[in-house]
Amino acid sequence: MSDEVGATLRQDRDQALATYRTLRVALLWAVVLLTISVVISVVSADGEVLGSFSAYFHTASRSVFVGALMAIGMSLIAIRGTDDEELFLNIAGMLAPVVALVPVAPPGADRLPDDLVDAVKNNVGALFIVGLAAILLLWQLPSRGEADAVKRQALFRGLLVYSGVVVAGGVAFFVWDASRSRLHYVAAIAMFLCLGVVALKNWRRDGEVRFRWVYQLVTVGMAAAAVVIGLYKVFSEWDPVAFLPEWDESVFALEAVEIGLFAALWLAQTIDRWGDVTV
Repeated sequence: MSDEVGATLRQDRDQALATYRTLRVALLWAVVLLTISVVISVVSADGEVLGSFSAYFHTASRSVFVGALMAIGMSLIAIRGTDDEELFLNIAGMLAPVVALVPVAPPGADRLPDDLVDAVKNNVGALFIVGLAAILLLWQLPSRGEADAVKRQALFRGLLVYSGVVVAGGVAFFVWDASRSRLHYVAAIAMFLCLGVVALKNWRRDGEVRFRWVYQLVTVGMAAAAVVIGLYKVFSEWDPVAFLPEWDESVFALEAVEIGLFAALWLAQTIDRWGDVTV
């Protein structure tokens, strides 16, 4: 009987490990898929690069852009991180669908066309309802699913943050003009910040860390790219101090760097935790 129980437990663990590995690899492939689709769009436009990755929502890459970000978001939420990084992985995963479903204005325009405004209201309205329902259900977990008091308090703190993100996002969506895409920029910046914090926490993790140098590179690189390209944009476009030539593709370059560094972070983590189904 004990042999049967042991075999069942091993089978369950193998299935959980296979699911965990598949989710990790699938997220990487979603990033690769998005990158290749954007590259094809650039080549099709004779090498002309739009102002940002997000602008490719308005090209033939739209379906891949939305689908890849939705898949990335769901994977970030589903994959269990360490206690230090779980909160930020989940928040980034919650924000990715907002980045996907609230597009920037088309190139050369300052607002979304009416048909897209209707689509945004429909899609984000549905996302808000589902997110709110999920949060309400999750609030039952700390009291029922976790016996350890410290873990239960951590869950409560996390759920408070998740609830704040969902409610704030919903309020912002209904208050802001959906045609101006402000929510896209807020969600995208916050998402990359969360991923940067994940890299930092892996870099500063206690004990033996196999790819600490990768996490250090990603953390410093994400921060440096944001500061350098951000300052360049300010000094090239702000009239009182403008003295550098304008760089229309600066946001595209920043997003490309951040996406590449995130892929490096995720690849290092995937290799590092390939056999660990507990995280």
